[in-house]
Amino acid sequence: MAAGKVTKIADFPPFRVGDVFPADQKSAALLRFVVATQPLLTISRLLRTKDSGPVLDQVDGEQMLLAAVADSEEAMDAFRDADALGCFAPIAGTSDDDMKKRLERLRRHSDPKNASSLYKTFIEFARHNAGGHWSDKLVRKELKALEDVKAPVWVGDRADGAAASGYYPLAHELARRMSRIFNVSKQKQLRRVTLLSKLQGDLFHVAGAAYSLALKDAYAKKQWT
Repeated sequence: MAAGKVTKIADFPPFRVGDVFPADQKSAALLRFVVATQPLLTISRLLRTKDSGPVLDQVDGEQMLLAAVADSEEAMDAFRDADALGCFAPIAGTSDDDMKKRLERLRRHSDPKNASSLYKTFIEFARHNAGGHWSDKLVRKELKALEDVKAPVWVGDRADGAAASGYYPLAHELARRMSRIFNVSKQKQLRRVTLLSKLQGDLFHVAGAAYSLALKDAYAKKQWT
C-alpha cells in the first residue's frame, strides 16, 4: 500500500516492525516507555468499575494506588531514558500546546534531582519500599510499632481468607504505613493523588503521541506492505 495522507493512528495500515522501529537504542527506549504506560490505563479503568462496598472499595483503592505508584515510577524512569535519547523532539515540533504542557510537566515531576517533584516527594520511596519492592527492614520496624495493637484476622465473607471478597487488615495496614503515602494530611494526600492521576494521564498520552508521530514519519517516507 502506497504511503498517503492519514491523520489518525487507527487509519494506519499494518506495518513491518523493523521498518518503523528497528532494534536500536532509541526505538527500544521509546517502546519501553510505551509498554510501561499500559498498566496505568488498566488501573484507571479498574478504579472506575469498583463496587464492592465502602470498606473494600477503600482497601482496593489504596492497593491500586500502591500499584499505580509502582507502575508510574517505572514509566517515569522509562520516560527519562527516552527523553535523553530525543524520542520526544517531534512533539516539541508540533503545534499541540496541550501535549507540550504534558511533556513539560512530566520533565518537572519525573526529575529525581528536583526535591519538589512528585517523583522525589513520595513516588520513588513508595515504589522501592511498599509497591513492587517490599522492605524487610520496614516490615520489622512497623511490626514493632504495632506490636500491642489488636488486629482482626480477616475482614470479609470468609474468616479463612479463601474468598476473594475480603482482606487481611494487618497486611493492608503494613502496606499503608510503609508506603508513607497515607501519613500526611487528607488535604495533602488528595493533592498528591490528584497530581499523580494527572501525571499518569500525561505519561500515557505522551507515549501515545510519540508512538503516533514515529508512525506518521515512517509512513510518510516509505511504502508499507
